[in-house]
Amino acid sequence: MCGHVGIAGKMEFKDEDLMKRLLMLDYFRGKDSTGLANINSNEAVIAKIASHPLDLFELGKFRTALNANLSQAFIGHNRAATRGAVSSANAHPYNFDHITGAHNGTLTHASYKALEDVCGDTFPTDSMAIFAAIAKIGIKATIELCEEGRDYQTGAWSLVWHDAKENSLNFLRNKHRPMFFAYSKECNKLFWASEWQMIDAAIATANAQFDLYQNPKTNYKYFQTEEDMHYKFDLDVLKSGADTPPKAKGITIKGKELAAATSVTPFGIGSGADWEGVKKTVGTTTTSGTGSRGVTGATHLHLIGGTEDPYAGVVTREEFEAIANYGCSWCSADITWGDVGITLWERDGIVLCAECSGNDTKAVVPPATRVYMTDLERLI
Repeated sequence: MCGHVGIAGKMEFKDEDLMKRLLMLDYFRGKDSTGLANINSNEAVIAKIASHPLDLFELGKFRTALNANLSQAFIGHNRAATRGAVSSANAHPYNFDHITGAHNGTLTHASYKALEDVCGDTFPTDSMAIFAAIAKIGIKATIELCEEGRDYQTGAWSLVWHDAKENSLNFLRNKHRPMFFAYSKECNKLFWASEWQMIDAAIATANAQFDLYQNPKTNYKYFQTEEDMHYKFDLDVLKSGADTPPKAKGITIKGKELAAATSVTPFGIGSGADWEGVKKTVGTTTTSGTGSRGVTGATHLHLIGGTEDPYAGVVTREEFEAIANYGCSWCSADITWGDVGITLWERDGIVLCAECSGNDTKAVVPPATRVYMTDLERLI
């Protein structure tokens, strides 16, 4: 999964060395790309590359961006690609109008499409769609279009962004992704990372000394953001410093809950499937028809595809290609119509290659494709 790192507030020359150390440590979370945004007087200077942090450090654009004298925040990110090709253009951070940000996580296909629809545009990564939407409709409306995943694979987000209109630094995550932060002793500087140990290690090995604020009641130096809580730091207030950390908690912002799948029923499907029997099974209180197993009241069907109808005859090639356009939802491998051993969640817009589905494509009997359907109205 990707990783966040960054520093904001009253920036000093020593923060340049610390930021490079943070990016190096963050590489272990995301090895596909590295990027840095320098937020300077409401302007973002971004340097990024589809490579190791050391390669980023060699770029002239990076040397321009890594300038603490002309900065109020460094936003860093290391990408582990899920949706979208590995390229410098697809590396984080991104800038859309007054919003500059980075994302750790993966959206469901349905969420991705919903954000593209609201923006009236298409994007090569789901992360781009998030920040384009935030710039257009705001964070609350954006997240309310996004589905919360049932596990950490999809429907996951940890977001860091700067809003130039407010000159604010913002954090928001759901339960599937982490975010930790710490303050300088003077409470005029903020450090953050996906794992608190990265901040701790970077400070311990830095060329200069960094003293952190310590909570007098708990003695904690590192704090985790609360799930679904929007944290907003006014950078002008932060830079001024105080005896205690600034109040940053805002409102709770949650994504949409996925509908629960309550029943799984297999049907042997091919070009000769008895669809009338399936329709009766789904649409009535009795069970009849070829392969029926009694799915009265089911909200979820598990269909096994055959050689003639690889996607169980309910997903057309056009529908499949729209879902598979971005490749495997977990590893981004290319997927084409007719590949054996594919798994498709029709409603969620998720497709897995044979390897991620746990199938052996070299088996004597090729593995069947599987389709999980929740849109049962299509069968009735």
